[in-house]
Amino acid sequence: MEKFLIGIDTGGTFTDAVLVKKATGRVVHTAKAPTHHHSLSSGISEALGSLLSTCAVPAEAVDGIAISSTLATNAVVENKGARVAVFVIGYVKHFKLPVKAVIFVKGGHTINGVEEEPLELEYITSLLHNLKDEVDAYGICAAMSFKNPTHELVTEKAIAMIDPKPVFSSHRLSTVAGMEPRAATAGLHAKLMPLMADFIEGVEYSLKQANIRAPLHIVSGNGELLNAQNAIEHAGMTVSSGPACTALFGMLHSPPEAVIIDVGGTTTDVTMIKNGRPLFSEKGCHIGKWHTHVKAIDMLTRGIGGDSLVQLSEKNALSIGPQRVTPLATSPCIAEIDTWLGNGGASQCIELLGKIPGDSNFTRVITALEKKGPCTLQQLQRETQLSSVPLDRQLENLSRQRLIRETGFTPTDALHVL
Repeated sequence: MEKFLIGIDTGGTFTDAVLVKKATGRVVHTAKAPTHHHSLSSGISEALGSLLSTCAVPAEAVDGIAISSTLATNAVVENKGARVAVFVIGYVKHFKLPVKAVIFVKGGHTINGVEEEPLELEYITSLLHNLKDEVDAYGICAAMSFKNPTHELVTEKAIAMIDPKPVFSSHRLSTVAGMEPRAATAGLHAKLMPLMADFIEGVEYSLKQANIRAPLHIVSGNGELLNAQNAIEHAGMTVSSGPACTALFGMLHSPPEAVIIDVGGTTTDVTMIKNGRPLFSEKGCHIGKWHTHVKAIDMLTRGIGGDSLVQLSEKNALSIGPQRVTPLATSPCIAEIDTWLGNGGASQCIELLGKIPGDSNFTRVITALEKKGPCTLQQLQRETQLSSVPLDRQLENLSRQRLIRETGFTPTDALHVL
């Protein structure tokens, strides 16, 4: 029986699938389906179903699956993903990271791996009782942990006993000095671990529905393949997964010196080809506000793409992105545009997606949306009597849990008009 490989790319707007003959590498067929952010497996199932039915290829002929995705990149750029607390252990100048909390505690080791100061374990455990209802994952970075990871391992164990949620320690990936980028690396992995676990669960469900039992691999940001478990445990490695594939494809189809530009739904990524190879970031990738030790193809990523929200301020100043919304042209169900679209707080329309869990903490927002239907930010402020900061925070959490859809005018809509 002739064997085939399947490549799938889950982007912010579309999910694409490609069927390739394993022996020759020839593309047999392609399929495209909308990406459903509230159910990523739906888009994958649609693309897979279309791919296999069109070519009449039996599931047992599929010998491998490789998946790339902008899921991690988009989560970083849009500041979505898990709420993370990062424990920084050892004497270090305080710094900020784009996470829920950065907590500095005593401890750490010297460059020789000798304990510099005892770990403040009692302080850590007291904090965990307050943090467990506020965060979804933890990052840990201790001074010189790549020489001696003891304090990170002890902190991991304390977290597991009090709040068993995803944890990532810096010694598992970062082997060079620099507390801030090492802490950022740990925080980034922790931020993306729950997201990647949900994504892979959805992928595996889609493959099971299609009766495909071939090995599953995820493309990392440096172009290498990770198995499903490694992709979850080292989720930060999948940052720039989609753009890495674009860069590698561009390498095969461009002159030795080239610039590759990938404009997606959420981000635009620019990479350089030099001497026929993509450039790699020597000290780790720098994406959005994150400067990490994650090895990836060197690229410039900005939160502007086809589905970036276009806004006019009250004084008619134009801004685009980094927030991604559903374009007006593709939104399945919103109020008539001329009844709401306008400047400032009327630039987007928000609607509920299905039934909200009974234990939700967003009663005022949900009640307003259930009562009024799709609303603008202005309308929600009036209905909930919440000021912009707490309202934005609640909407961010609802969006992170994929409980709402936000629709607005985007470059995609401008393209439809043109």
